[in-house]
Amino acid sequence: MFIGFDSIVTTGEKAQNPQRSIPISIVVSVLICFVVYFGVSAALTLMVPYYQIHPDSPFLQAFLHVGWGPARYVVAVGILCALSSRLLNTDLPCFG
Repeated sequence: MFIGFDSIVTTGEKAQNPQRSIPISIVVSVLICFVVYFGVSAALTLMVPYYQIHPDSPFLQAFLHVGWGPARYVVAVGILCALSSRLLNTDLPCFG
């Protein structure tokens, strides 16, 4: 999340009014992160009781728990894409 702040500030050099646009963009990015995090945690908790959530792979096991076996493969591919994107854009900036 802090890496996103860094990209907002570095691209803020090109903004027309950086005193206004940088704080707005930071607040909007924090709100987007909150909504996504809240939605994901609410969905997980509504799928499986909190005391039955598997600590190593919560979403994969949650989809098995509710009987959506094939959906766990979609989630696994999404996880791999997200991790690969993070690796290429953050740890190896020449690809970003």
